[in-house]
Amino acid sequence: MTAPAFGSAGAFRLAGPDCTVTGTGVREHLDPGLAHGPGAAGAALAMLRRVEAETGRRSIVVGAIGFDPYRPARLWIPEEFAHDTPARRPRRALSGAAEVPDDPRYRDAVGAALERIEAGELSKVVLARAVDVRTRTAVDQTALYEVLAAANPAAYAFGVDLGEHGTMLGASPELLVRVDGRSVVSTPLAGSAPRGMDRDDDLRARDGLARSAKDLHEHGIVVERVDAALGPLTSALEVPARPSLSATEQLWHLSTTLSGRLRPGVTALDAAYALHPTPAVCGFPGIAASRLIRELEATDRGFFAGLVGWMDAEGNGEWVLSLRCGLVRDDEVRVHAGAGVVADSTAAGEHAETATKLQTFLRSLRAVSGDVETVPAADTLAVSGA
Repeated sequence: MTAPAFGSAGAFRLAGPDCTVTGTGVREHLDPGLAHGPGAAGAALAMLRRVEAETGRRSIVVGAIGFDPYRPARLWIPEEFAHDTPARRPRRALSGAAEVPDDPRYRDAVGAALERIEAGELSKVVLARAVDVRTRTAVDQTALYEVLAAANPAAYAFGVDLGEHGTMLGASPELLVRVDGRSVVSTPLAGSAPRGMDRDDDLRARDGLARSAKDLHEHGIVVERVDAALGPLTSALEVPARPSLSATEQLWHLSTTLSGRLRPGVTALDAAYALHPTPAVCGFPGIAASRLIRELEATDRGFFAGLVGWMDAEGNGEWVLSLRCGLVRDDEVRVHAGAGVVADSTAAGEHAETATKLQTFLRSLRAVSGDVETVPAADTLAVSGA
């Protein structure tokens, strides 16, 4: 099957280390009235099984879920799909850095969050900021996907059609959940440090992250929540005692791989909705963190920090967090990045961390579209999950 042309209806691609799933066209969308909250998992499975019975051939559901899981997701059955072993990606190095505008509002938001943490209202909140980008001509979305994939070969490269909202393209470092038979895996990331400029600097950054009390605390919050959410869905769950380190092109991350056996009847989408949003993209406690995000962030996250993935009629599937991504609409792009704020955080530190994370997408965009104009995001381009 040929790769989808992003910008066309129903274009979907998720390419990770274990499989590449591609979809084109739309056979049927899940009714928006059914596509929100945990009940969306059962509704998607019922739609899938009905379509398979009608057509007599195997199908899958693909799409995206917003940061707020109770807003309607965008889930559909493609006209055609392919599930392939991933091809080896030739790495493409991108030179230089893209301009990331200063955002005093973000530093102020982090300061306000730290006051609330000190007051005992919550222990962690992930605050995001957004950049709006204007390109000289309409973005070549397919070329941008290819650059994102080649520049970030260890990531989950994705592109997903969001209809009138545009196309979301990105290179996520984080697998929320993979289900194969009854085997389930989740690999949360939390706690990060910029890569070094040379080998010695890079090793110092890695080792410093491994010893960072602040980052280990932040990571532990996430792992505990994932354990608590997956535990009731499994008959056995293994949780490593300490995190490992994983690297992207820009950052070192603390990473933990939880694995287990799902109880009969639990699907990949059931597990995804049970986990989402984790403290890695929201905070802890979740209700207090969600409330503070709505209060302090300048723009609506929409599908940023949500999920992108697929599921088949047996409940197998893979869902990744929609991070290091941008929403593309002709010559306008919105790019988000977030950072976990805990008691030892600083406004300057979180501002710098989000700038590093924004580089993943902005450098790839610059490679495709040339020089671009970037400004702190205004609400005019906000996209909801509806």
